[in-house]
Amino acid sequence: MKLSCYGKVALTVLALAGAQGSGASVLAGFFQFDGDKSFGPPNPRTDYADEVMSGIAGWIESPAMASGGGGGSMDGHYGNSGIAVGTAPSWGDGYGAIKVYPNVNQDTTATGSSVLKFSMTNNTGYSINLAGLYFDAAASTGQIDRFVQIDFITLLGTTPLGAYGPLDPTAPQDFGDYSVSLGNYLMANSETVSLVFTAPAGSPVGTVTWIDNVAVSDSFSPPVGVPDSGNALALLGVAFAGLTGLQRLTRSRRA
Repeated sequence: MKLSCYGKVALTVLALAGAQGSGASVLAGFFQFDGDKSFGPPNPRTDYADEVMSGIAGWIESPAMASGGGGGSMDGHYGNSGIAVGTAPSWGDGYGAIKVYPNVNQDTTATGSSVLKFSMTNNTGYSINLAGLYFDAAASTGQIDRFVQIDFITLLGTTPLGAYGPLDPTAPQDFGDYSVSLGNYLMANSETVSLVFTAPAGSPVGTVTWIDNVAVSDSFSPPVGVPDSGNALALLGVAFAGLTGLQRLTRSRRA
């Protein structure tokens, strides 16, 4: 049975929707930010993900702020996903830190924030579904009304996912749990995507926020009481799939 290009798009939509109901799998997870994984000036380093699905390469970059030693988030899960980290967390795993500096330089944003950039490349040989981002976050002790900004970089460009918070100024062991929909973005084979964590513009100089237990998953569960809007990324994914179907149909007719 031959399908029209509209049928192909419809099937793509159903496939993406169906992925929500599948069992959750971590595509790339980061939970160790200890001393031997420190990164920062004068010699920026790249450190690899602690947990990846076969065929996925994941790494983290942070040119301006070293990781923090000590506790980190000790609940043993990525955000509020209920997915356990690959190894039970222990004291000393540490956390990634984002700081707002008084002087802007090549390693900060235009507003002085350092950057935590989590990247992954799809080497599986097929497209994969990116549904949810999960992470733990807290403000440095004594700081209130602090947020973390997240941007999603794909072949389609940069999509701001929003600012999350206010973050609780908790003890290092007790970060808040967060989840963000990635709109079932369909990641092509050999594509690289990145999730960039920064302090939002307007954050006071000296702001320090802690990030831990970061994972990208093929499923998404929104927080209780918060609907999963799917956001613009889902529409972009469907449009991209539709364009691909149209291109293939056109080529087959020409042939």
